[in-house]
Amino acid sequence: NVVQASYNFFGTTITNLAPNFGPTEGSNSVTITGTNFTEVSEVKFGALSASSFTINSATSITAIAPPGAVGTVDVTVITSSGASPITIACQYIYNFFETTITNLAPNFGPTEGGNSVTITGTNFTGVTEVKFGALSASSFTINSATSITAIAPPGAVGTVDVTAITSSGGSPITIACQYTYQSHDQQPLPPSKFEGAVVHKKHAQKHFYHVKAKWKASPSEVEFYRIYKRSKVVETISAKNKLVFKVHLLKKASTKKFRIAAVNAQSKESSRIKLRIH
Repeated sequence: NVVQASYNFFGTTITNLAPNFGPTEGSNSVTITGTNFTEVSEVKFGALSASSFTINSATSITAIAPPGAVGTVDVTVITSSGASPITIACQYIYNFFETTITNLAPNFGPTEGGNSVTITGTNFTGVTEVKFGALSASSFTINSATSITAIAPPGAVGTVDVTAITSSGGSPITIACQYTYQSHDQQPLPPSKFEGAVVHKKHAQKHFYHVKAKWKASPSEVEFYRIYKRSKVVETISAKNKLVFKVHLLKKASTKKFRIAAVNAQSKESSRIKLRIH
C-alpha cells in the first residue's frame, strides 16, 4: 500500500486595518487583523518596514507606522512563504494632519523661565520640539494628541510665538500662540470686563441700590485687585478668591465712580478700569 502525504498551505492574509489612515510623520499604532500571523517576520507599509510590530496572536498584530508621503499604500505581512495578498482591506492612507495651537495656559511668565505652560491644540502626536520664539522649551511632555505640557525657557521681556515642531514643519502662527515674558518690575496688565448690575430696592421711603460686579482676571501674574471709589481704596480682593465685588449704595449715580486695578507681588499696579453697569 502507498501512503499519500497531504500538505496544506495556510496563507497569511490581512482582513482589516484599524485605523486605516494616519499622519505623514508616522509613529501611530495600527492594529492589523487577519490569519496565520504566527511566523510573520516583517510588516510593510508600501515599500517601508513598520517602525516596530508585535504579534499579539495568530490573527492580530500591532504595528507602528513609519513616516510616509501623502497617499495610499498597501500594508503587507511577510513570512518565509512571501507577502500576504494585496486586497482593498490592506490599504492604508497617509494624510497630512496640520498641527495647530489653539491656547496657552498661562500665556505669560517670568523672564527666567522654568514655569509650566499647558499647550492645547491638534495633532500633537508627532511633535518633536516645542519652541518659544527661537528658543526650545526646556522640556515638554505630550499628554495627548491635543495637549502638551512645556517648561518655558528663559527669555527677554516681550512677546514671542510658541510653535510645535513636527517632521512637516512648525505649527501656524496665530494670536492664540503668543506668549509674553514679563519682568518682575513691569507694570501688570489690567483686568478686563469690569461689569455689574444694579438691583433697586425701596424700604421705609428710602431707596437702596445693590451692585454686584465681576471682571476677567488680568493676564499678568498678580496678587490681588484694588477697588477704588474715586481715588480711595474701598476693597481689596485676592486674585485667588472669587472675582466678585458687592456694594450697597444710596445713590445710583455713585456706581459711575468705581474702578479696579491689578497689583502684582512687587506692588506694581496696573491702570484702572472703570466699572460698567448694564
